[in-house]
Amino acid sequence: MKKYKIYNILKIFLLVIFAFYCLTESNSIKISVSDALNRCLTIIIPSLYAMMIVSGIISRSGLASRFGIPFIFVFSNFAGYPVGIKILCDEYSKNNISKKDAEIFSGICYGAGSAFVFGCVSGQLYGNSSTGNLILLSGLLANTLSAVTVLIFYKKSGEKEIPKRNVTLNFGMISESVAIAGKNITDICFAVLAFAVTESFLKGTGIFYTLSNIFGISPDILSSVLDITAVNRLPVNDYTLLPFLSALVSFGGLCVIFQLTAITSGKISLIPILLIRLFTSLASFIICRLLMPFFISGESIAVSAVKIYKSPSPVPSVLLIIMTVSVFCEYEKLKGRSDKPSSE
Repeated sequence: MKKYKIYNILKIFLLVIFAFYCLTESNSIKISVSDALNRCLTIIIPSLYAMMIVSGIISRSGLASRFGIPFIFVFSNFAGYPVGIKILCDEYSKNNISKKDAEIFSGICYGAGSAFVFGCVSGQLYGNSSTGNLILLSGLLANTLSAVTVLIFYKKSGEKEIPKRNVTLNFGMISESVAIAGKNITDICFAVLAFAVTESFLKGTGIFYTLSNIFGISPDILSSVLDITAVNRLPVNDYTLLPFLSALVSFGGLCVIFQLTAITSGKISLIPILLIRLFTSLASFIICRLLMPFFISGESIAVSAVKIYKSPSPVPSVLLIIMTVSVFCEYEKLKGRSDKPSSE
């Protein structure tokens, strides 16, 4: 009981310090939030929102239960970080797979997505598609290695075979998928903003740079470990960073892990996912280093000669958010009407 009280006092003390920092260093907080909001509008929403809608349709239509884990594995490797775990959580909620299966397979049905890799990583840092292909292939091979390892040491649970669902699609499924995807994207963006404020606090108190010195990594790489969307701060055209980038993209950053808690709503444990991702990140680093000579030969161009990718305008993302809110409001109205008992 005494330890519990000390723990609560420590939490309150840290919250007071954090709140004091936010009040006294409002300019630093403003800059961090503005940068995070820009990344949400120009990176996260364009690269992930459509795939979140598609994943909802796949789950609700019965495609996921029809074709099983191999289909989810392939799709999630190119769709974006939360997509695979979202489908698996939906399947667990429907009792199509066990909780243990959802936890284990969420660790391998996990990928950055081609839109993020080409748009944010290879496009902004290198200005070519070769590096994007290398990072994607390294991640896919590392995930495949993790999948094989899991299949060797893990026996899939459940004694009875779940009957395959018929694949059906209607407008209601699409509307619901759009509405739920909008909510999930909002949760993800709030997580990015929260991590941006936390990083600002760690930098302002000196903790961030102390950690950077302890682990022997640059502050920009440490920022990317916290939030993968911060990779656009890394040095441009530095090919020696490619294995580290591949490992970072395979891991996804602590912010992505935190986002998964919102996506799963606490239904499954994230510990197996974290352990599998650490193993996969190491494998991705090694694979990328081995494959580099085959992908970047002739790519060592002067920085001034590289055409760097420019972030798109945030206007389409803002319009997309407005339309999503409209769809969500209409969906809630229709759902409310359907829940009301019909009067005779």
